[in-house]
Amino acid sequence: MWVAETKPKCEKWNPCMSTKVELYMEIGTVITDLEYHTKYMLKKLLGRGAYAQCYLAEIESGEQYAMKVVRLKDIKSRKVHEKLESEIAIHSKLDNPNVVKMYRSFRSSEYVFMVLELCERGALDALLKRNGKLKERHVARFVKQTVEGLIYLHNSVSVVHRDLKLGNLFLDSKFNVKIGDFGLSAVIKDGEKKVTMCGTPNYIAPEVLFGKASGHSFEADIWSLGVIIYTLLVGVPPFQKKNVEDIYKMIKLNNYIFPENCDLSSEAIDLITQILNTNPLERPTLEHILSHKFLSKKEHFLMKIYRNLMTNRTEEGVVDTDYVLFSIPVTKLRGVGYVLKSGVYGIYFSDHRNLMLKPNRKSVIYLNSTIESGKRVFYKEEHLVEKIPAEIAESYKGLQYFIRTFDNGFSFLDVEPCFIVKIRKIECGFLFVMADSTIVFDFVDGWRVVLSRCGERVSCYNGLGLASFNQEIRGRCIEILRGCLGCG
Repeated sequence: MWVAETKPKCEKWNPCMSTKVELYMEIGTVITDLEYHTKYMLKKLLGRGAYAQCYLAEIESGEQYAMKVVRLKDIKSRKVHEKLESEIAIHSKLDNPNVVKMYRSFRSSEYVFMVLELCERGALDALLKRNGKLKERHVARFVKQTVEGLIYLHNSVSVVHRDLKLGNLFLDSKFNVKIGDFGLSAVIKDGEKKVTMCGTPNYIAPEVLFGKASGHSFEADIWSLGVIIYTLLVGVPPFQKKNVEDIYKMIKLNNYIFPENCDLSSEAIDLITQILNTNPLERPTLEHILSHKFLSKKEHFLMKIYRNLMTNRTEEGVVDTDYVLFSIPVTKLRGVGYVLKSGVYGIYFSDHRNLMLKPNRKSVIYLNSTIESGKRVFYKEEHLVEKIPAEIAESYKGLQYFIRTFDNGFSFLDVEPCFIVKIRKIECGFLFVMADSTIVFDFVDGWRVVLSRCGERVSCYNGLGLASFNQEIRGRCIEILRGCLGCG
């Protein structure tokens, strides 16, 4: 049972939509679930489909949900009614971190209401639209989580989704993937094959389109996953035409290409090629996909730091490794001068050369790098200060100038010196990356944040010394890393 406290309905302009939308219910309507004594206030429209609209709904405690509202008068056929009941029956029983949770459903003579887990970051199609295409490390993470959700659906509850696409993969506040919208899903009994042709044109598997006699099963979701991977990496679907029939012809012929201007790794191409196999029995299993090199490549350490910051997995404490104590751009030297906690003084030049005076002040370390086989390779030389080679003599003079100018009685620690591998200019200072993956945010306003152990340990300093790593500083670091990583 439900009660709606509402104003007359009218057309509203939603900035997320391209056209005016006739709302089923006015924003501000309060929907009361009488059985559970819960009131849901509709805050805004999140999206819409052929038979449903999805709203942001808030209860009196402030908790927010996505409320899917189905208007029953729009459902004309018995078959669609049956699919609605099937969707609720299937979705209400699902419980997995990578599946959108359905908390509750209730209805009236006019509407069906489904109370769903809110995915604050929206769907993957919106993320792709904002970015054009995504970097492989992000795609690998999204795909890994999608596969883990599919393993649960296929193996634990025998559910085939049948409408797997970017618009049905949602992201929570921490960019975790949640599979949603089970309107076309079905339960597969042992050895059973489904014959209904359904799905979204670009994503439909060939056996769904052309194999009605033999039917289709879980492998159809795996095909759709291959289309998703391609689309995220390339920016457009592999089977794309204006006319739906032409799309179906491309799918039948498995006619797709990897564009020349698309810089994909061999692992990505191999995985897509394996999955987009016309024969469903020759496609890799979900377990094989999970162990594929494209997904098992080591996660970038900056992404680990970013995730730990996003999930508050950082512990404040004294960092026991080397880090940047002071830095300043030195224009006349075309570089950045810095001092490390170990007592190292150095200049990181704009051409990526790095010259450091060791704490004993008796020798220097000179680092240079080149690109070999697509990777940056570092070369290290060590020289006594009395025997500086001619090729670095000018650089050493610059380092001496920096030390004379900025040696300011710093307090050092007896830690193993570590060299800087990269400096990134940011809007409000510099981001330093150390060889041991420690990173340092050195802000021009005097704040300095040191993150070690992939973001699990943090030390924060201001002009007065050790300071609290508060939410404002955390937010600044997150936004900078988001820009570095290309997150949406």
